[in-house]
Amino acid sequence: MSGFGGGAVLLVSYLTLGLSWVNRAFDEFVINLGFDQSCDGLTRGGKWMSRLQDGRVQNYLRIIGVGLVGLVLFLIWGGGK
Repeated sequence: MSGFGGGAVLLVSYLTLGLSWVNRAFDEFVINLGFDQSCDGLTRGGKWMSRLQDGRVQNYLRIIGVGLVGLVLFLIWGGGK
């Protein structure tokens, strides 16, 4: 009976090791990879947005002016119907 018990324990241990390897591979190549890519995208977006916030009032007024002109043109050409 001890021979069968040892084989069952060995089988369970190999199954556990196999499942842990699959779990680790899934974690590394699916979950972590997706998380890293989303973090890189957020970093690039933050760098781009930081260019708009440079503390120079002239740039802020320029952006507001362009937006206002765009809104007026939109309303003049019938966008408000």
